[in-house]
Amino acid sequence: MTFRFGQRLLALSALLALLSPVAANAGECKVKEPTDEAIADAIKIGIVLNVQMSLLAEDYFKKTGKQLKVALIARAGQNMKSITTLRDTDMNGQYLTAQEMVASAEFQVPLSNAGVRPVEKVKQQIRKAYGGKDRQSVYSHLGLIFWNHHDGLDDDGKRQWYFRHMLRPCITDDEMKAKVPANLPKLFDEGIWRFFADDPYELRAQILVPSEEIQENLEKLALPKRITIDGEDYYDNRLADIFKGEFYNAAAAWNNKFEANSNQFVLELVAAASQPFGRVRTRAEAQDILAKTGYRPMRAMLSGTQAMVAIPGATKIAPYVRVHHDEQPAYMTYAIADLITTISVEEYMKRNNWILFDRSIHIADKTAAMKKEEAARSFIDQP
Repeated sequence: MTFRFGQRLLALSALLALLSPVAANAGECKVKEPTDEAIADAIKIGIVLNVQMSLLAEDYFKKTGKQLKVALIARAGQNMKSITTLRDTDMNGQYLTAQEMVASAEFQVPLSNAGVRPVEKVKQQIRKAYGGKDRQSVYSHLGLIFWNHHDGLDDDGKRQWYFRHMLRPCITDDEMKAKVPANLPKLFDEGIWRFFADDPYELRAQILVPSEEIQENLEKLALPKRITIDGEDYYDNRLADIFKGEFYNAAAAWNNKFEANSNQFVLELVAAASQPFGRVRTRAEAQDILAKTGYRPMRAMLSGTQAMVAIPGATKIAPYVRVHHDEQPAYMTYAIADLITTISVEEYMKRNNWILFDRSIHIADKTAAMKKEEAARSFIDQP
């Protein structure tokens, strides 16, 4: 009887692994064919988001007398619990580099008999001295939602909210074996439900409404321009394409001019939009504005898959994460990195007083999670 239960427990573990959301393990990417459960979940949260956008538009009109045009939307696409958010300042509020923070923690840990400091003890000291549950990451991906998007008209000609965001397309195992590029950033234009259909970890979202000036410039920078050639209308994406980068890297440094991730795309556009239109036309210029206006990436201690990206063969596990020692010097030993996260974008905008409204939504009954629990329960109940 005990043997049979043990077999069933092992089989159950395998079943749960198969049923786990792909996005949580494979890194956030654009799912080609959402499951029925993912679509059902996307519709749930999409309806609530649409209502919230209508309410925010009313509040924005009362405050400014104008139509709300653009908002930043963060979604809980990946499980962020393996990322421990760290403060980047000492007790006096003085900013510390990652190396300075590590040196401070190492000073508190005595040497072992072998003359070395145990890595885990140093990490424990770092968590104790610099950890903060009040800043735990929840949202993993940022997109921009537009009222005046050129695809935002339904079949009846009624305008609706429409997304533009950057991700990498999901690559299948067969495509990877065929050496299809797995890290090409791509812009996606889609409605509300499709934005949330990439198998999110939780049905949560945050809405950040930027200032009027930034909204106006985000429209000019991020949306394609309509041009007419020989009587035919085309959409020119060249300006928006500049900000998406050339190589998708979830751990891209904020001042890397070749690599980029989805949050970085939005961050650099916001920095560019904070200036008079036309002043910022390149990623280098946007990053210069970030430096001058006080952007700071979120310092984090990684675990799980994201803490193994430096080992040989890790690109097969996490092709979407690439860590460079010169950019992340505290990563190799302690898995500490400065990341471009939704928290860092939000805090940056709040420090500069660029956010007018901040709302969050949460749908507790995730269909995919319920299906997983039902499958596990029915397996256990089998005779």
